[in-house]
Amino acid sequence: MKFWFSLIFTALILNFALADEAEEHYQKGVDFFSKVKLVEAKREFEAARKIDPNFAKAYEGLGSIELKKKTFRTAKKYFNKALELDSNSTQALLGLAQISILQKKEFEALPYLKKSVLIDSTKYSAYLLLGRVYFKLEQFGRAYNAYKTASKLSPQSLEAQLKLKQLQDFAGFSEVDLLSSEDFDIESFLKKLEGKSRITRSDFAIALAGTFDIRELVKEKYLKKRIFSDSLAIDLGSRLRSNYLIKPLLEFQILELAPDGTFGREESITKGELALGIQNFLVKIYDDPSLSSQYLDGTQVFPDVPTSHYCYNAVFLVTSRGILSANFDGVFGVNSTFDGKLLMKTIQNLKRNIELASN
Repeated sequence: MKFWFSLIFTALILNFALADEAEEHYQKGVDFFSKVKLVEAKREFEAARKIDPNFAKAYEGLGSIELKKKTFRTAKKYFNKALELDSNSTQALLGLAQISILQKKEFEALPYLKKSVLIDSTKYSAYLLLGRVYFKLEQFGRAYNAYKTASKLSPQSLEAQLKLKQLQDFAGFSEVDLLSSEDFDIESFLKKLEGKSRITRSDFAIALAGTFDIRELVKEKYLKKRIFSDSLAIDLGSRLRSNYLIKPLLEFQILELAPDGTFGREESITKGELALGIQNFLVKIYDDPSLSSQYLDGTQVFPDVPTSHYCYNAVFLVTSRGILSANFDGVFGVNSTFDGKLLMKTIQNLKRNIELASN
């Protein structure tokens, strides 16, 4: 009996000693990693893993090195192994989230970040990454909350405070607006749009802005222009996520306001107005005003679009590029409303047209 007790006791002591030795190598690796001495850090993490193949933190360290080197596939392998050994490894979760962010797969990063803050709600870096992801996904209220939490967790850090300021400056929202902003799922909206029998001005604006990154397309040409202005339209507030998508189209004059200063979210849009909106969009992204007068010297082709019609040039521009087409009876339908299927087909044609032009 004494023999077995002694044997078990010795084994426990040995295990503790090995664990301490693995931890010691790990801490040395962390120190080297902080000094960007990746070769030395890897040597220490590998030593820790050799001593204890089930030491999750060794895999966290190895994953962090590969992430630093941007060898994402290997980094993911190490981080996943760390999670296999320790499902509460926040470092592995954050590592996987960072890989997704760097690969521009923000949606994939969200589950890792959400789980990380559930495990440890005091993780400053997790909230910073959450803010970054929500900002990229244009969920500004959630981005604001994430940065605000990060700021509270580390009041001395200027990074979170700077992000909050940048968010407000970029979006032109007040703190109240950001905290009450609506989470608007553009993908679900576009799917539902196809089933609509009547398309409104806001439908078209959101579909266009939700498909194309308006700010990215025009930023080099209009760097000094603010995206937001509270005086743009008296019937558009800044709190709705959908209104956020509409406003750039107004500010860059892709869509126009009514004489009374309203946008008219729920007003039907005609096929002629659709053509005009697309024309204005092409003028802005190509920075080519001549597109708005390219066909003004032409002759009448569609019986319902005389040369004097304000949509005449736009109609010929979009039909010549295969973005929109006439009806089966030969008329364009300039004053006709249309359904969601036609809108989404038009948006896809526009997208294809732009892609072909860029090749």
